[in-house]
Amino acid sequence: MVKQILGVLVCLIAIGGCASNPNVTGTLPATPMASPAASMATGPGAPGPSALGSSALGSTAAGSMAPGAVSATAGAGIPAEIGVPPTPAMGVGSYRLGAGDLLQIDVFRVPDLATKERINEYGLVVIPLIGPVSVAGLTTEQAGRKIAAELEKDHLQNPQVSVLVLEYANQNITVGGAVNKPGVFPMAGQISLIQAVAMAGGPSDIAKINEVVVFRTLPGQPMTAYVVDLNRVQRGQLDDPLLAVNDKVVVPESGTKVVLRNVTGTMRGLVTLNPLLY
Repeated sequence: MVKQILGVLVCLIAIGGCASNPNVTGTLPATPMASPAASMATGPGAPGPSALGSSALGSTAAGSMAPGAVSATAGAGIPAEIGVPPTPAMGVGSYRLGAGDLLQIDVFRVPDLATKERINEYGLVVIPLIGPVSVAGLTTEQAGRKIAAELEKDHLQNPQVSVLVLEYANQNITVGGAVNKPGVFPMAGQISLIQAVAMAGGPSDIAKINEVVVFRTLPGQPMTAYVVDLNRVQRGQLDDPLLAVNDKVVVPESGTKVVLRNVTGTMRGLVTLNPLLY
């Protein structure tokens, strides 16, 4: 009996020593459980919880991003120019016709042959008197000459045919931000910045129209942003710029910090808006 009592006392003393001496390990915790971040670090020399929070967890988050990826919640930091974008090289002479394009076809001095035709999925348009003609892959000038050659075979002498693209298929512009009807709009010929904002229902009551951003990406080049004061455009102090295919127009909300200038007063900087969010 005395031996049993002594054994219990020894156990109690051992447990008390585990709680009071941090150098003694045991199976019972003497302090509250560590946080999950702290429990990740084990073994001698492992960083403490604060080190994990500031470095290990941070590097893990950074490592999950693919190289060159743009976070959907971060400022894009896209190179910007303050002023209107350059006039795009619209493809009157270089654009190649494709399925879905709507064409206006006119024959000089033969108004009865004037027609509007959409290129079908096979690249054909149907022309009065001659039927289907393949025009996909041609410029408007080439298409006009081809149609004229077909008309000349059996119907007209030296016909003059003009072809105009009324609607470009799969060539759009996007208008977003503080506008009443944001959306994607087809390029029906040339569209100016003011026309694009009007197509989107005009600026909303909270729009910041003195810093409207036009995002543009040209083939083989990185995206560039142009920050345009629409007030000055409306007053005739700036040209109303023509938009290029696939331009994205963003009208920021009032109070939004839009551009960070490299040097105060310069015409270049970085746009803080992320076009992926619009």
